[in-house]
Amino acid sequence: MFTTEEGSTPPVHVDANATRWIRQRRVCYEVSPLREIDHGGAVHVGFELTLFAEAGHDDPGSPELHATHERLKEIVAAVLPHDVRPTAYAFEPFDAAWHLRPQTNWRPEVQLVVRIIHREGYLRPADACESRCVREIQDGLRRAGIPEKGWLAGERLPTGSAAG
Repeated sequence: MFTTEEGSTPPVHVDANATRWIRQRRVCYEVSPLREIDHGGAVHVGFELTLFAEAGHDDPGSPELHATHERLKEIVAAVLPHDVRPTAYAFEPFDAAWHLRPQTNWRPEVQLVVRIIHREGYLRPADACESRCVREIQDGLRRAGIPEKGWLAGERLPTGSAAG
């Protein structure tokens, strides 16, 4: 499906089956700040990367949706920076529910949430390392043909994507 090479920003190679699956499931992503309360105030401690895939006609909690969640994990794993950094990546467990967003006209989706946080000192404010990791992950997702926020009606994979 996906292969990567060693290095801080791995090249992304997406095979034809993965490209087709990304398009069929209309995989997309969003990034949002992760805030926690510490000593009575909000602290921006990192980021949440959320990947979405259309659920189709699969029931919430079904083995098919769990498999979709696992495939989203494979996608993210392929684009995470592979060098050792002070940043960590925490994958949220499978949520056996449909997720609905106005961007997709309320079509049911599966989501995978990845927290991009400090490896040590969780409540420390996010710094340049977390920001750099998010940029590199977003770049890898775009190179895999995955748009941010959602797909436009009839939209195909972007030209110049790493499909092949």
